[in-house]
Amino acid sequence: MTEEVINYGWFMNEGWNAMNHGLFTESAEAFHYASQVGEENADIAAAHQGHGIAMRLLGEYLESHVSFGTALLYARQDPALKLRIMRDEALTYMAEGKLQRAYDMAHDSFIGLSRFDQDESAASLGAMGRIELQRGHRADALRMFNEADGILNRPGSNLDYQLNNLIWLLKVARPALRLAILPRGLRLIKATGQSRRKIEVVILVVVGGNRLYKLAERYKRRRR
Repeated sequence: MTEEVINYGWFMNEGWNAMNHGLFTESAEAFHYASQVGEENADIAAAHQGHGIAMRLLGEYLESHVSFGTALLYARQDPALKLRIMRDEALTYMAEGKLQRAYDMAHDSFIGLSRFDQDESAASLGAMGRIELQRGHRADALRMFNEADGILNRPGSNLDYQLNNLIWLLKVARPALRLAILPRGLRLIKATGQSRRKIEVVILVVVGGNRLYKLAERYKRRRR
């Protein structure tokens, strides 16, 4: 029997897997350990980036900013990584209600990443759409999610990014479009192993609308 190797990569995988299953405290802990054993600056930056995302999902916004700030310091020699971190910190500002600052940071990330990686730039475009949706600019959000989907819906793209953007598209799309993209959403859930998001997709298709989705989420939280 082969002994499992515990190293930086193992902790990073544990962090992302825990996050994908909604285990945000465990995810933050795994990324913390990854940051302690990473050797390259880019690796340490990515670990702090993951920790910042997990802390945001836990509602710990100050800790999230601290992690992203540390990540940016380690990523200062890697422009593409720095821009990805900026996108994730923009979503923390969004969660805090600082929407203009969030949008400006996500937009800078989108423009910068357009020179490096189309999947990453599409993810930043999707982040801009989320911020616009929170501002009440539904039509702009729909346009951005559609544009991001047009980039991501191709062979070889980042399936996690594609699924995440598709779910946001479902939140604002009309019923006919929601029904049309349901099969792709279910295929992406299977391909990415994010089984917890299956009920999320089904609720969006059957119930529809961002407001009703929020009511369903509130109901689920009360049942836990």
